[in-house]
Amino acid sequence: MASGGAYPVQLLHLPGGGGGGGHWSNLGAAYAAVTFLRPQGQSLVLYAAGPDGQQTRSRIVLVYPILPGDAFERLDGATLSWAEPESGAEFALCFADEAACAAVCGAISASPSSTMVSSPVAAVDGIAERLAGLRVARDEAAPAPGGPDIAARLAQLSIGR
Repeated sequence: MASGGAYPVQLLHLPGGGGGGGHWSNLGAAYAAVTFLRPQGQSLVLYAAGPDGQQTRSRIVLVYPILPGDAFERLDGATLSWAEPESGAEFALCFADEAACAAVCGAISASPSSTMVSSPVAAVDGIAERLAGLRVARDEAAPAPGGPDIAARLAQLSIGR
């Protein structure tokens, strides 16, 4: 995975500190990979999708350095989530299939500084009900998720640590 491909995802964001009214926002489509970047080190990297919907590895739209103490949780077969420790903002990646999620989770688990939290089976059993209660909001002025402006929307987030 570190040198392999990137996988299509939808990126969801819940602002920390109650800034978004407790509503998840769909920031759009991207491609996720875990790779080593300098000076960040092992990082979860999101790449933009090109106009044809294909991955554009030259255009990085989000870099999340994987640091000691970070905990990533696989909520179900195709959803990975984590919280930014300083701001409390939460993020979720919704993968197209379980194999892609498993590949990214495996790469994160291989990182010496991260913790992959395994949800107990009982917690996964109720995931449909928990996720059904989430309201995914989108700004009225923003284009539909997957539009070419994901880089601008992600640039508004401050997750550099």
